Amino acid sequence: MMKRLFFLLLTIGFIATLEACKNEDKETEAKLNQEIMKIHDEVMPKMGDLNRMKRQLSAYKDEVPDDNAAMKDSLINAILLLAKTEDNMNDWMANYKYPNPDLKHDEMLKYLKGQQDTIKQINNDVFMTLAIGNGLLKNAPQSARE
Repeated sequence: MMKRLFFLLLTIGFIATLEACKNEDKETEAKLNQEIMKIHDEVMPKMGDLNRMKRQLSAYKDEVPDDNAAMKDSLINAILLLAKTEDNMNDWMANYKYPNPDLKHDEMLKYLKGQQDTIKQINNDVFMTLAIGNGLLKNAPQSARE
């Protein structure tokens, strides 16, 4: 009788430990997803800035004399970089999906960490390209900055 009781208590303890681990895993996954969404929410408002910066740099490029090829090339490269950054963000948003909850914890973490790395890179790219654009616009005539 004592053996059965001991085995029953041991089994209950084991199951409780497994459930606690599962809950910790789900909390870790949810926290990582929240971090991903926090980065997304930080960078999302900058998408309008990217678009406006592209328009301003295009207007500036149109006003640069043809004999200033270096400036035109710099502006074209910045415009392309802004467009690529915007495309990367749009692609990430279109493709990001919270994974199937039935996925194993290690596979879930691998996916979420990969998504976190991607959105962090996009975030860095957005701020870097805006800084490049702002640097170029410092020399632009007022008409190009509107």
